[in-house]
Amino acid sequence: MTLFFAMTRHPLQALLLPSVLALMLQGCATAPPATRYFGVVQSVHDTERIETESNKTNAVLGGLAGAAVGSQMGKGRGKTAMTLLGGAAGAAAGSQINAQQVRVRVQVLSVQLPQGQLMNLEVVDGQYQPGQSVMLKQVGNQVSVDLP
Repeated sequence: MTLFFAMTRHPLQALLLPSVLALMLQGCATAPPATRYFGVVQSVHDTERIETESNKTNAVLGGLAGAAVGSQMGKGRGKTAMTLLGGAAGAAAGSQINAQQVRVRVQVLSVQLPQGQLMNLEVVDGQYQPGQSVMLKQVGNQVSVDLP
């Protein structure tokens, strides 16, 4: 990557091209295998939580503005670092401008597995009922709930 940064002359290239390469390489990563569990819903608690939706358009604009400001500082590799830092800071700040708070309907499920363990999960917009059979799919530390 260092050689790549030294070859770019335009600050926007220094910001965008590594991001594009990272996204391309991310597709090459293999996902850990999924583990499936079957269980029965023991209890359901309907609730709401408030989440903040960031503004993606403002994040992009903030990132570009931050990169432009950062590119005016430093020399050599320091200039590249300031461009990247300015872009990241601008994107973070821009995403919070006009961010909206939304109510999300959540079900808290208590699922009993065949070995007797109880697993508690939060499901967004779930329609589950006590006594219902479910399949839990775990990939890494993420668990999803579905009907078998």
